[in-house]
Amino acid sequence: MNILKKMAIVCFMFWNTSLACTCIGDSTTVENALKYSSFVFTGKVIASEEVSLLPKKWLNNPSWQYKEIFYRKMKYTFEVSAIYKGELITDTLIVYSGFGSGDCGYQFLIDHDYIVYANWNNSLKDTDLETPLKFVETDICTRTTLLDDNEVQEIEELITR
Repeated sequence: MNILKKMAIVCFMFWNTSLACTCIGDSTTVENALKYSSFVFTGKVIASEEVSLLPKKWLNNPSWQYKEIFYRKMKYTFEVSAIYKGELITDTLIVYSGFGSGDCGYQFLIDHDYIVYANWNNSLKDTDLETPLKFVETDICTRTTLLDDNEVQEIEELITR
């Protein structure tokens, strides 16, 4: 086995311990979190799955096989109860996040209700297209949290001002 393959295996083995999440920005207050989010809503997680946002044709290229891990996300489907910011066409919303092992991902639980502060991300590609995929994403650096009636009340007060 050549040295590059050995190094890639070692890096992969220590993936979870080698990354660290650093939050930059100001979402410490409800007002700032509301201001700097594209979507703010409450809802229940009804499904989740691990997905790859790397175009499938790139996976056949050996130079991309080790990079695929950077394009993996958790895909959460929410049944939306109320939307406070952003436009919603259906009563469900797909939100992507990382895995929570140093990648700042928020780990949602099925059948739990949350207040979600999310933003558009169009930096990755759709699985079969060359055009950017615009998707909604959140992480632990936002105020995303289990449903809290006091925070919902504060959001409602802020949006009616």
